[in-house]
Amino acid sequence: MQTTSVEGGDSEARGCCRRVFPWQAFQSAPLQVVPLDGNAYVVTSPSLFWPPNAMGTAQSVAAQLASMDPGWSTTIYNGPQGYGTYLTYQPWAYAGRF
Repeated sequence: MQTTSVEGGDSEARGCCRRVFPWQAFQSAPLQVVPLDGNAYVVTSPSLFWPPNAMGTAQSVAAQLASMDPGWSTTIYNGPQGYGTYLTYQPWAYAGRF
């Protein structure tokens, strides 16, 4: 799986996660931003991965992040951590704030 740097989105996603989670959550496994489709990206780390049946927990985290920066959601995906629930980020939603 290829990670990418999203113009503005990568740093916004990382900054937002670091405001919500303690820095220790990403010390051993930094955040990855992986293209999903179109303008959406999966934001992943072992600390930001839930089993498929824990979608409600992931949605709560996405809502908390979206309250600071729009564009956060969740998806079931077979990604870097395996099959499960991931956070997604759409940087265009953030840009639309201004």
